[in-house]
Amino acid sequence: MFPIVSMLLASIFMAGCDKGCPGDGRPLRNADKVTIAQGLWGDVWFFEGDFMPICPQGHVRAVSREIVVFELTTQVDTTPGSSQVFYSEIHKPEIARTTSDRTGFFQVELPPGVYSVFVVENAEYYMCFFGDDMSLASFSVNSGEVTDVLLDITYLSSW
Repeated sequence: MFPIVSMLLASIFMAGCDKGCPGDGRPLRNADKVTIAQGLWGDVWFFEGDFMPICPQGHVRAVSREIVVFELTTQVDTTPGSSQVFYSEIHKPEIARTTSDRTGFFQVELPPGVYSVFVVENAEYYMCFFGDDMSLASFSVNSGEVTDVLLDITYLSSW
């Protein structure tokens, strides 16, 4: 009897998602806009709503935001902001600053190195993720290469 109940519950649950389960509708990437020969390029996406399985109801949209590149940064190089993903100050030298366009696209020429990249959100620095070495939002730029970066702003979403 247990397999029959399991199959019945699964079919009811999945039937609800057949009708009106929009997914998250992620924007297209902007690789065709890259014009630099070395540095970072990427997109900035804003996630809002419920992205929990089985049937996500959240929305993702490309946004224009200010992006700031710093020397490689760790927690000790910051002043905490309004929550765990926000910082009011970064105590490392700023390397570059740019703004993404309305499609979320940005690019910035940089010398080879390892950097931390933050998005300015609500007058604070937003960190998208930790690096492998517990650095904050770190990316490497190699000589003669352009590194692809996807900056997801997720503080108004549930996962």
